[in-house]
Amino acid sequence: MSHAVAFVSPANRQKLKDFQGCVTMLNGVEFNTCNAIIAMLKQYNSDISKGVMPEINGIRGIPSHMNKFLVDCLTQFCSFDDENIRNGIIRNLELINNSKYINEKLIRIFSPSRFIIDYDHGMMGVKIKAKISSAGDNSKCLELTIDLERNVVTIDELDKCGSGTGPALLNDVYQLALSFPQINSIDLIDGSIKDICKVPIDLAILKILTTGQSWYNAQGYYSDDHDDDVAHNKTTIDAPFANFIHIFPEKLIQTLNHVFHHVEITPEITLKDYVTSLLNSIGRNDDDCNHEMAKTLTELVTYVEKSKILKYNAHLMRVVDRRSGGGKRMRTKSNIKSNRKSNRKSNRKGNRKGNRKSNRKSNRKSNRTNKHKS
Repeated sequence: MSHAVAFVSPANRQKLKDFQGCVTMLNGVEFNTCNAIIAMLKQYNSDISKGVMPEINGIRGIPSHMNKFLVDCLTQFCSFDDENIRNGIIRNLELINNSKYINEKLIRIFSPSRFIIDYDHGMMGVKIKAKISSAGDNSKCLELTIDLERNVVTIDELDKCGSGTGPALLNDVYQLALSFPQINSIDLIDGSIKDICKVPIDLAILKILTTGQSWYNAQGYYSDDHDDDVAHNKTTIDAPFANFIHIFPEKLIQTLNHVFHHVEITPEITLKDYVTSLLNSIGRNDDDCNHEMAKTLTELVTYVEKSKILKYNAHLMRVVDRRSGGGKRMRTKSNIKSNRKSNRKSNRKGNRKGNRKSNRKSNRKSNRTNKHKS
């Protein structure tokens, strides 16, 4: 029995073969008709729906919605003669290819034996959002956005999980960025929170008060204003604590004197030394953890943040350095600003507005980083 078959011309067949995503989906097999291609892809989708995860060029479990999208693309490609429509279809094939390219990089760094990677299907192609969790206990580890148009990886969320500590996960993200030749930087907004005796505390402000820089600064992430902020904060935290008593409610000072009665507020004790002494007084284990002390310290840190006596630009970036010895962290303002300019160009304002919204507080919940160095 014969029926009409829409043959792919040699020129169009060559176009299809030029896109690795399409060729990979076809598993390197030559097909002469669109019908044969579509039949094979439908079988692939059928296998997935039955729980069979076939391997294509060593990659398991390519998202099924991508395969369906490719079926639709090829159907249109064979049905329309309009060159503009075909060019649009070719662009979609490129986006699918980019999605697979990014997926390959992700699973190479975040091994399926340790991590589970889920994708936001609304962000595929040159910009992919991935949610990464621990394969052992399914605890949340990371949320990343990989943008091959802006040449940047954005850390949307970071949590200590069963598959890694904060510093270890940041190193994995850096290795991922290195694997993309076009990625120039890793961006994030620091809204980090640390739990002390099950009391959440602003980790950035706490670290600046006790060390002079934030936790992310210590991991190699800096803002455009980093040098100026560090200089200002050093002067502030090295000044006597007595200089800042006026920013705290009298009731809080009375509580500090009562709860931390062993830490005397002398004329000489600096803001840094005072807060460090308070922090060191709080236990970390269940048997010696002092919840009242942790709550009081959190209140102090909150008032320090509100008072604006410290300066901290929470929009941070780490430069991806591929030079010899590039493992050293680049921290100069000129390096950071030049990379921000080359990465963001005209999109910078739009992305700041869309991605960062109002202020640090509004982003704290979505960007929570409950991790510390241990």
